Amino acid sequence: MKDKNKHIVLVYFGDFFYDARLNNMALSLIKEKYMVTFVGVSSQIIPIKLFKNITFRSVKINWKGKMKYLQFYLKVKKILKEINYDIILSGDLYSLAPIISANKLNKKIIYDCREIYFELAAHSNKPILKAFNYLYEKKYLRYVSSVMVTAKTDLKLLKKTYKHYKHLNWNVIYNFPVNNISLETDRIIASKKGVINVIYQGVLQKGRGIKTLIRLANYCQKINAIIVGDGEYKTELIKYFKRNDLKNYKNVTFIEKTPYLQLINITKQCDIGWAIISDRGVSNQFALPNKLFEYIGAEIPVIASSFKNMKKIVEKWQVGKAVSSTSNKENKKNIFEIFENRSFYFKNLSIASKSLNWDMQHKRFINILK
Repeated sequence: MKDKNKHIVLVYFGDFFYDARLNNMALSLIKEKYMVTFVGVSSQIIPIKLFKNITFRSVKINWKGKMKYLQFYLKVKKILKEINYDIILSGDLYSLAPIISANKLNKKIIYDCREIYFELAAHSNKPILKAFNYLYEKKYLRYVSSVMVTAKTDLKLLKKTYKHYKHLNWNVIYNFPVNNISLETDRIIASKKGVINVIYQGVLQKGRGIKTLIRLANYCQKINAIIVGDGEYKTELIKYFKRNDLKNYKNVTFIEKTPYLQLINITKQCDIGWAIISDRGVSNQFALPNKLFEYIGAEIPVIASSFKNMKKIVEKWQVGKAVSSTSNKENKKNIFEIFENRSFYFKNLSIASKSLNWDMQHKRFINILK
């Protein structure tokens, strides 16, 4: 069977249409004429022409707490037993168990390890969960043929941690965005002279610098905080508004999560991208998040955390500032300096966006399948 006729199944404990990494992989598979099925928790099948040939098998999750993982496991396992596939890709740690349990014919399994799961920030004070993730990952890696990670630092740590698995083929696939592919969206962010629109996009979670951005908008009326995304933390953010009676609430705009291929058109309507994360957990300290490269792809300067990987990108390409302070005064200064020198950054962003895009990862990803 020729590679281009092979059937690839993507499994992910999340919504396909809002996940940049899965969208990019799917576009590569479509380009190379693979048959593609997605199994995950997409709440709605969005009619995007680029994905018209993908078969979507949606899993409805209505169990709460830790039980939702069990429900996902049971439903995905059942679906996979109904599908005849050649290669299966686990989009996260949580998809490994149902994939391997259903893989009775020993088809090739690729694991996209997009986080250091045993060092997640959310588990920094939960040693039992950290240990569980390590043991879970260690158990199932014996059935995997290839592992993809998002940075060389992750590769080094994981190869050392699981050095006893000699059979694994390790690969770095960066979170670069797609180039020149986007869906039309209306202009929804007002552009006012002297007002700087700073965007945060992604899942709303603790430790992502969102409250810091909100406080900054409250501190300076010439800075608008544009927050695009959803998550359990959104409820806490609303409570934060009420609790602190923020006088400049109008300076903060929440926009519901947006399909990945539409997101770039919203990003382009802003002036600066916000990519600040806490230092809780090794996974955060090694982070090279989608949003960093998405801001660069949209050609807007960035304010990023000064962790090794993010700082290296920002300083190498001179596309913004890598900062460590959460001070309103310091962040205001950095934002205004970037805005005043935006022509310098635009020139660098134009160069960087031509290199830091998915076209540079496409061939590497397809070679993993082969």
